[in-house]
Amino acid sequence: MMAASLPLLNIGCTTRVVSQVLTYQHMSSGAWQPLAMSAIIEILAAALFAANMLFTLRTGSPLEVSLEAQREREELDRAREAQTT
Repeated sequence: MMAASLPLLNIGCTTRVVSQVLTYQHMSSGAWQPLAMSAIIEILAAALFAANMLFTLRTGSPLEVSLEAQREREELDRAREAQTT
């Protein structure tokens, strides 16, 4: 989710800035539609970021989960070695 939120935020911000310049300088009346779409894209990016943060806070970071699984595997390996000796 984090990998999607940053590019979406960049696309939304770039679209908004370009559309604002074109619209507010009266260079293009057709720039209003991309201006509205940029708001939707930016809100989607912010929602993905927030969802990722909530998911991480509830489950732990992927690194923490991976390290915990590795520790458990090492403990199982040690227990098996202790049983065979």
